[in-house]
Amino acid sequence: MIVGAGLPSEFMQFWENRKKYDIQIGYRKGRQNGFSRIFVTKVLKLVLYLCFHVLIEDANTPYRLMSYDSLKQCLKPIPEGYYLANVVLYE
Repeated sequence: MIVGAGLPSEFMQFWENRKKYDIQIGYRKGRQNGFSRIFVTKVLKLVLYLCFHVLIEDANTPYRLMSYDSLKQCLKPIPEGYYLANVVLYE
């Protein structure tokens, strides 16, 4: 798990491990969002827990690096045009 602020410079940690892991997902620590954005994030975290019984630190993280084959497999059960496809990738 990689933790950071979502800066482009932090991408190198992912890139250096790209052959070691098929899927890498990190999360942001100390987000600098307003109250409404934090509220939406907390509600989404609760919904994911209630629906899928998983605790997700940052469901809309900018930290993702996946191999083509792994992503293709993860997308198979998600209906085409599904609005929050990036969120259900964690399930």
